[in-house]
Amino acid sequence: MLTIPRSQQAQLVDLADATIRGTLVGEHGVPEAANLFEAIGATVSTAFPAAADAWRSVLAPLGVTAKVIGAFSFGVPKVAFIDGGVAHRCDLAACLVIVDDQTAPVSDRRALLLSLRRQADPAPPGQGRLYAEWPAFRFADTAYEAGSRDLRAAKGETNACFAEIDLARKEPEWTLAEPCRSGGGRSRDSLGALLVAMVVGAGGRKAVAGGTDAWSQTVDDLLRSTARATAGGLSRQSRVRSAATYKGECGSGFVVVENRQDLPLDLALAKIVAQGDALPEGPISVVHVVLRRHGILN
Repeated sequence: MLTIPRSQQAQLVDLADATIRGTLVGEHGVPEAANLFEAIGATVSTAFPAAADAWRSVLAPLGVTAKVIGAFSFGVPKVAFIDGGVAHRCDLAACLVIVDDQTAPVSDRRALLLSLRRQADPAPPGQGRLYAEWPAFRFADTAYEAGSRDLRAAKGETNACFAEIDLARKEPEWTLAEPCRSGGGRSRDSLGALLVAMVVGAGGRKAVAGGTDAWSQTVDDLLRSTARATAGGLSRQSRVRSAATYKGECGSGFVVVENRQDLPLDLALAKIVAQGDALPEGPISVVHVVLRRHGILN
């Protein structure tokens, strides 16, 4: 992955965290986040891309350009597994973060699943067990490849993190909880620090686009599912409404809304919010970062 001096890494963390905090309180063209849905949506679709813009002052002298597409989904993929003889069904994650480093002749990819929740909420029991042990699981939705997934990671690699937010604070921000909390300082427990760690190859888990291992295949399957969900655009017959079409490779932004009753977009959103903080089954939100050398990324 990309080699960046520690001083510049710290600058990138500060810029990303400041952008995320500002977005949550109504900066960068979005309203102030009033609930968990809005906080996730603003962070994924606005804050992360805006952070990449803020990074230009640091990355440009290094000859690097970062482009970020954030895709917010009112849906999460559900999984089922058996642990200790007990059957569980839970959310896999609210968001998939991918960093593709294309600054070298051979592209390098890091990926991470993020579970996003309010600070006062405990981790759902099933999801807590999933992240702690990674027993083999199956996707509940037939949109994904059938079969069992064994995502147990090698030592030092991380499949997923919990991030939590206290929306009652004057300036709310996301902080990392186990298994990604590093301790010893708030700045190291931030989404900005997590993203920069992935940029330099110290966070998330290595994946290969088109790879044959279970982790790489799962990352590809999640991306394909979101792409298929948005391919129909604003079709009235579609289960999913999208504000734009996902093209992949960090080439287009999109927003996905689970809409099984084919309601008008505003009514569909209102109905989901009224149901509480449990996201329905649907495609995963995506944050996709692509790093390239100057003159390669348009």
